[in-house]
Amino acid sequence: MQIAAKKVSLDKCPYVSEEAKKALESAAQPPIRLVTIGVGDNKLDVGNETVMFRHEETFYHPTGIGFLIEDTLSFEELDQRISRINKLKFERVGQKIEVNLVAIKASSGNLERFVGAVEEVLAKTDLCIVLMSKDPELMKGALEVSRDRGPLVYAATKENFEEGRIQA
Repeated sequence: MQIAAKKVSLDKCPYVSEEAKKALESAAQPPIRLVTIGVGDNKLDVGNETVMFRHEETFYHPTGIGFLIEDTLSFEELDQRISRINKLKFERVGQKIEVNLVAIKASSGNLERFVGAVEEVLAKTDLCIVLMSKDPELMKGALEVSRDRGPLVYAATKENFEEGRIQA
């Protein structure tokens, strides 16, 4: 009972078998593994929570806040949006809230356009990056220029999973 209430750790119980310890440890694992997006001071950790509601216990990795930018925007529009995103910060009930992510979506379907948009975003902000394309070739091109920033890659589908085998 004390283990369930998190008052005693499992390793302090001498009567629990190794098999039971393994079963209890796996059941206590968070349902969503920790995912780290980005690198350095601007990295964002998501997942690895053991509670569903904040009132049960605090969330240790709050949800990231991000904006979607499509590669069909002109470079002038893209620069304006990134500039506004970089400035967006506010305070709510004593808590500072700011943008953590910029997602770049390959709406054009054009490799040069998508890679150009990714390069422009990388040059204008230090925020975490999400690369959005279902085309493995577009994703590979974008990863070549953004790999050192630790981007989140979205999305693997049934159709492109076997085809691409993207290596981050």
